[in-house]
Amino acid sequence: MRGARLPRANLTGANLKGADLSTVNKEHHGTPLVGVILDGANLEGANLADADLTGADLSHVKNLTRKQLDSARTDAETRLPAGLS
Repeated sequence: MRGARLPRANLTGANLKGADLSTVNKEHHGTPLVGVILDGANLEGANLADADLTGADLSHVKNLTRKQLDSARTDAETRLPAGLS
């Protein structure tokens, strides 16, 4: 999925285990990712601005930064990797 454009895509509940999401949505943002499973996904450079990550399991993603999280919507059910809270 590297470099994919997902305007208005709804990936709610999708299992993207191991997916390379680097540079996804460089031009578009706000993708709903409610409850998505991202085990092993590479989020390096992914634009998560306004992405809805409520309830998403991000505990095993790679290269997720605080800056990316700060631009996304999360909630108490969003599971984060060790070192990010």
